[in-house]
Amino acid sequence: MNTKFDFNICEKNTDLFKYQNKKNTNALKAKDNIFSMILPPPNLTGILHVGHALNCTVQDFIFRYNSLKGLNSIWFSGMDHAGIATQTKYESFLKNSNKSNLLNNKTRNEKIMLLNEWAQENADKIRKQWKELGLFLDYEHERFTLDKQSNELVTKTFVDLYNDGLIYRGYKLVNWDVKLKTAVSNIEVIKKEVNKKMFYIKYFLENKTDFLIVATTRPETIFVDSAVFVNDTDKRYKKYIGKKVINPLTNKLIPILSDNYIDKKFGTGVMKCTPAHDFNDYELGKKYKLESLSCIDYDGKMNENAIHYKGIDRLECSRLVVDFFKKNNLLIKEEETISNVGYSERSNEIIEPLLSEQWFIKMDYFSEKIIKLQSSKNKLVFYPAKFEKTLINWVKNIDDWCISRQLWWGHQIPAWYHKKTNKIFVGINPPKDIKNWTQDSDVLDTWFSSGLWPITCTQFDSERFFPTDVLVTGYDIIFFWIVRMILFSLYLKKEPPFKNVYVTGLIRDEIGRKMSKSLGNGIDPQQVIKEKGADTLRLMLLTNSHPGEDVRLSLKETNNRIDLCWTFLNKLWNSFRYILEYKSIYSENYDKKNFLQIDYWIINKFFKMYNSVKINFKKYNLIFGLNHIIDFFKNDYCNTYLELNKNRDKKDINHIYILFYVMKNILILLHPACPYITSYLYDMLPNKTCENIIFEKSDFVQIIKGDSKLINDSLKIIEHIRRIRFDNKLSKKDRFEIAISTNEIKNLEKQKDKIKLLLESENIFVKEINSNSITNKHIIFDEFSIVILNSFKKDENNISELQKKLKLLESEVNRSEQILNNKSFLEKAPKEKVSLERKKYEDYKEKLKKVKLALNIK
Repeated sequence: MNTKFDFNICEKNTDLFKYQNKKNTNALKAKDNIFSMILPPPNLTGILHVGHALNCTVQDFIFRYNSLKGLNSIWFSGMDHAGIATQTKYESFLKNSNKSNLLNNKTRNEKIMLLNEWAQENADKIRKQWKELGLFLDYEHERFTLDKQSNELVTKTFVDLYNDGLIYRGYKLVNWDVKLKTAVSNIEVIKKEVNKKMFYIKYFLENKTDFLIVATTRPETIFVDSAVFVNDTDKRYKKYIGKKVINPLTNKLIPILSDNYIDKKFGTGVMKCTPAHDFNDYELGKKYKLESLSCIDYDGKMNENAIHYKGIDRLECSRLVVDFFKKNNLLIKEEETISNVGYSERSNEIIEPLLSEQWFIKMDYFSEKIIKLQSSKNKLVFYPAKFEKTLINWVKNIDDWCISRQLWWGHQIPAWYHKKTNKIFVGINPPKDIKNWTQDSDVLDTWFSSGLWPITCTQFDSERFFPTDVLVTGYDIIFFWIVRMILFSLYLKKEPPFKNVYVTGLIRDEIGRKMSKSLGNGIDPQQVIKEKGADTLRLMLLTNSHPGEDVRLSLKETNNRIDLCWTFLNKLWNSFRYILEYKSIYSENYDKKNFLQIDYWIINKFFKMYNSVKINFKKYNLIFGLNHIIDFFKNDYCNTYLELNKNRDKKDINHIYILFYVMKNILILLHPACPYITSYLYDMLPNKTCENIIFEKSDFVQIIKGDSKLINDSLKIIEHIRRIRFDNKLSKKDRFEIAISTNEIKNLEKQKDKIKLLLESENIFVKEINSNSITNKHIIFDEFSIVILNSFKKDENNISELQKKLKLLESEVNRSEQILNNKSFLEKAPKEKVSLERKKYEDYKEKLKKVKLALNIK
């Protein structure tokens, strides 16, 4: 009896976390066979989005799979105070709640207490989302990057780095948010392509007759130009190198210099250099020891270096300066251009590169250590491997890390300044004569405490749990987070923080945009859980994403794949309900001598699939491993084994034993992906051996072995007859009579009764078995052929459908051939993807062969 899979029964009636404390306690007590993971801590402001759901599902899969392997597994959880993200979100919340004045006249500690109350409400929502998704986290040792222990670790690490000369305070160019009035990290700068105007401006030489034309999109920074540059190979400007031009806004003389960095084809090939307002110009300024002056203040308004434009917003100043150039015949032309402009992720304000006094970590010291690590036997192993190169390339060109932020929410920097002498004191505790000192009001970049996360989580027993086994994260934060974690672990622990790194891709729409609710182009994970269940969501995410590769899906396609996963779970549900009818007859007293060929066949098929799954899961190829399980269950177990055994003796305990043996092992293999339904069904098994599926082991032993050739031959006949039934719209009640011809007549004679019995389950009757020569009427297989003795007319509509299918399959075969003949694809694509394409190609060819056979096309 088919019924619809009711995920509500599974999720509401399954206490997925009943044995969580017991499982985690066992892991904590264990001395060996330990597997540990850390959860990348979500921001306190976060809600479950599709990227978060993918990342967490992959982690939960890996954790559960290693648990089922018999390892003492523990998965440490926690949350990130997220510095600027949380503070700005909280201030926005107050503004929208008409509580904008709540923080007025409050001390720093009072503000922190108020925000902390709000943050804990968000933390409860996140924990609820974790549980809805089915994450088997260790809540007992949950950490927070701003808790007391974390703060102590952060402070001590800062002090040690400072004392070792690896942290310093300096006046350097940083990303500045003029609205929030703080430095921000590169990851908080969003690059957007915007339409801007390029202005072509005259820079007169000293003789005031000749001039060079400079193209710029930032005329408001001309006040503090330190030089103009040309390419030293540009013949147009060689005669000007070493001379000077007049700054068109200040009349100050600035040199004409040359450097091969200058792009001869961009603009006019003459570039103005403003070291205090552009990162590339800043590097040129350092190289040629140019003066670095700023004309924009920290609030985004022009300062005294902008002369009589002082106090005007920088964007308004840009318009006024252009007007000045027009009036004074200094503007040659203006044209539209596309420019990459940095915006603050938090305030959506245009980022200003500004010079500022900040705290920095010397990254070249750690860069050398990371490169050395990756050339050693203890190196981090990346999945996919290509991301190791990404890591190395990035650390080779790394700048010093600006770690200070002008906020009040976060780890306050443990530095004090003497009120009279400005002497700096850095320590775990403040100076003894504290009344003469003022503590730095800045806080540390949130990536500082996040970088210590593996150490923070395993602090209570680092001897057993550090380093952790695997980190799962998106490729977009390799530079910002992974590098920081490696940095601190090498410094404090002298070893990397984890052994393996599984890199996930991003889920994008059909035109490459990240899926998000704000764009209206993505799925809402919580809505999917509400409508289709967490298992459906998890299975869809896992079976549609390769490590390190973005997934491009249209909204319609996404919904279709969700429905496909729900349909699979429905099949699992109904097949289980079907075999449950035999529960009362189940017995362990099976007799190996009485197993049929079909029993040997399904067990052989299962173990072939299982061995392939183990290999794929070991390499973190979750998508391939899961698809092997799904294919086996749908095609071999349900469509073949169950169907061909429906007429079998209901009291055949051997058959019933195999039914439950395979079903149990399928539930164990699927458990990491679909924990709710597998836990629920496992509890009803007559052959379960543990109080919960999480205590099971996936190390299966093959109970029987046998030859499957007879079954494979019979299945070829069955498959062909099924296709004829489908093509001709015939039911299973329509009896087929066949004759089998083979050169292996003696071997077949011995097995003919078994073949007849198996085929009769499909209403196919063998009239004779002979060694006649093959004729045109024969349907040819590998070592035998059959003749269908019936006469069925094909209706014209069905022929038309087959012809359409023929064209489609011919097109797919051609497309696949072109891909597989593409050398670039074969060289650059992951091996798994090439293998998948080859499998598709073979499948298309086989289907095409069958369609041609049905249409009598040679």
